[in-house]
Amino acid sequence: MNRILPRIGAAIVSVTIFLFAVCLIADFPFGSYLVCMFLPIGYIMMTAGVQNESSQENRVAANIRLIFRPSMPY
Repeated sequence: MNRILPRIGAAIVSVTIFLFAVCLIADFPFGSYLVCMFLPIGYIMMTAGVQNESSQENRVAANIRLIFRPSMPY
């Protein structure tokens, strides 16, 4: 289960980015806003999985990334 959830999160992020691009091309702003609401859910799942799989010497950097990265702009 610890390896499946980050993959599901990565899939959610990939699908939402693709749908966001499609909504922008189709000039459908409400759809692009709606799709972007699911992006943080997948990103948090993916980042938590990276933190879980990190080695012992990289654990502090992974914890800092887990705490600060979702609040930083892209």
